[in-house]
Amino acid sequence: MIKATERFVRRVRRTRYAIRKNAERARAAAAGLRCIKPIHQPSSTREDFS
Repeated sequence: MIKATERFVRRVRRTRYAIRKNAERARAAAAGLRCIKPIHQPSSTREDFS
Protein backbone atom coordinates (compact mmCIF):
# COMPACT_ATOMS: atom_id res chain seq x y z
CA MET A 1 0.00 0.00 0.00
CA ILE A 2 2.77 2.44 0.91
CA LYS A 3 4.69 1.60 -2.26
CA ALA A 4 1.62 2.23 -4.38
CA THR A 5 1.04 5.63 -2.81
CA GLU A 6 4.71 6.54 -3.23
CA ARG A 7 4.53 5.59 -6.90
CA PHE A 8 1.34 7.63 -7.31
CA VAL A 9 2.86 10.68 -5.60
CA ARG A 10 5.95 10.42 -7.76
CA ARG A 11 3.86 10.25 -10.93
CA VAL A 12 1.71 13.21 -9.88
CA ARG A 13 4.79 15.30 -9.09
CA ARG A 14 6.34 14.44 -12.44
CA THR A 15 3.19 15.31 -14.36
CA ARG A 16 2.71 18.57 -12.45
CA TYR A 17 6.34 19.50 -13.18
CA ALA A 18 5.92 18.67 -16.86
CA ILE A 19 2.66 20.62 -17.05
CA ARG A 20 4.29 23.66 -15.47
CA LYS A 21 7.26 23.49 -17.86
CA ASN A 22 4.95 23.09 -20.86
CA ALA A 23 2.86 26.06 -19.69
CA GLU A 24 5.97 28.22 -19.32
CA ARG A 25 7.25 27.16 -22.74
CA ALA A 26 3.86 27.80 -24.35
CA ARG A 27 3.62 31.22 -22.72
CA ALA A 28 7.11 32.14 -23.89
CA ALA A 29 6.37 30.90 -27.41
CA ALA A 30 3.09 32.80 -27.51
CA ALA A 31 4.84 35.97 -26.35
CA GLY A 32 7.54 35.48 -28.99
CA LEU A 33 4.99 34.90 -31.74
CA ARG A 34 3.02 37.94 -30.64
CA CYS A 35 6.19 40.04 -30.87
CA ILE A 36 7.34 38.66 -34.22
CA LYS A 37 4.16 38.02 -36.20
CA PRO A 38 0.81 39.77 -36.52
CA ILE A 39 -1.99 38.00 -34.70
CA HIS A 40 -4.29 37.70 -37.74
CA GLN A 41 -2.31 34.80 -39.26
CA PRO A 42 -3.32 31.77 -37.17
CA SER A 43 -2.74 29.21 -39.94
CA SER A 44 0.89 30.19 -40.63
CA THR A 45 1.76 30.45 -36.94
CA ARG A 46 0.17 27.06 -36.30
CA GLU A 47 2.27 25.51 -39.09
CA ASP A 48 5.42 27.05 -37.66
CA PHE A 49 4.48 25.77 -34.21
CA SER A 50 4.18 22.13 -35.29
